[in-house]
Parts: sequence; structure tokens; C-alpha cells
Amino acid sequence: MHTSGRSILRSLAATSLVLGLLASATVSVAAQDEAPAVGPGGLVAVPEAGFAITVPFDWTHVRPQLSDLEGIVDALGDMEPEIASMVQSALASSDVSLSLMAFAPVRPVSFAENLNVISLPTSGMSLELITGANVAQLEGLGWPAELTMHELPVGEVAQIDYDATFGDQDLEFSTYLYVDGETQYNLTFTGEERPSDSWFSIASTFEYLPGE
Repeated sequence: MHTSGRSILRSLAATSLVLGLLASATVSVAAQDEAPAVGPGGLVAVPEAGFAITVPFDWTHVRPQLSDLEGIVDALGDMEPEIASMVQSALASSDVSLSLMAFAPVRPVSFAENLNVISLPTSGMSLELITGANVAQLEGLGWPAELTMHELPVGEVAQIDYDATFGDQDLEFSTYLYVDGETQYNLTFTGEERPSDSWFSIASTFEYLPGE
């Protein structure tokens, strides 16, 4: 595996966490004149990234541009400079694509439950190796991880559950890892509480599409 590939993998766990935290901020970005693509829930196809997924109908999906997140990530540097550095490294890579963010309705005094989807090359790694690298990175950041393997219609999928405190926010995460040929997909759900089955139900709808 190339050094750049290892560096990207080391950054992905922190990137997924921070992107989850930024999903609520993306709501305000979407309201601007030059907004990223925004749409309702239901079946969301992203053919240029090679996938489709079905999210709840009362959710909203956003296809953010890198520039939409740069200012927010810069602000992160004042609070968590080490994590901000890893996130910037991952987002700056031409191989990493933040393809989709989706979030539940925002409720008063509540963190917006959300999903982000990242795709990038496997760099020759198997699902087993990719999963091990993600678990190691999470635990290296002090976030103990619980691993579950699933056999879904798309094939074998790894689920990694972990909890983290960011500032004064206690959050729970579930990341689902998929491998399709030379591409890996990292789906991360973030919320104040991990629901018993709704995140898994959404992840189970993930399907591969022919690339454009």
C-alpha cells in the first residue's frame, strides 16, 4: 500500500467524526445563493460516485462542495488542532470524495442526527485490512470501537460502533465500510444516541451503481 494511501486511511476516522459534527452547519450553507445540491429524502442516487442509498423521507440530503466545508474546518483548528490537521489532509486529497451528507429534521436543543458518505480508492487493501486500519485509528484517538460484520445484498460489510466526546458534546457513531472493486465507501452515522436498528436499515439500502 502506498504511503499516501496509509495517510488517507489514518485521517478517515477523524474526518468522519468531524463531518458528522458539521452536518448541521451544512444546513446554513445550503440556504445560501450558491448552494450545493440539496434535496429530500427517499432514494438518493449519486452515479458519479457509483452508489445509491435510501434515507428517511423526512431527512434532507446535501451534496456539499469542498469549499463549503473549508471555513468550518478552519474554525475547528482553534478547538482541536490535531484532528483538524487530519481532516484537512483527507479532504485535500484528490482521491477522497465527500459524496453525500444527509440529516434528520433539526429539533430544538437537539443535535441533528446525520449521515455522511466518503469514497476513495482501496489502494489494494481488502475489506479486512481497511476495517483493521479504521479500528486502530479510532482506538488510537481514544475511542474504543466495537466491530460487527454483516452479509448484505452488496456483499460483506463492516460495522464499527464507537462513542466520542467532542467539546461538550457526547455523541455516538456507527461507520459502515463497503468495498466495490477498487473503491471503498465509508458511511458514518452520528447522533446523540445510537438507534437500535434505523441506521442499519438505512445502511442496508446502500447499492452500487455503474460509474459515469
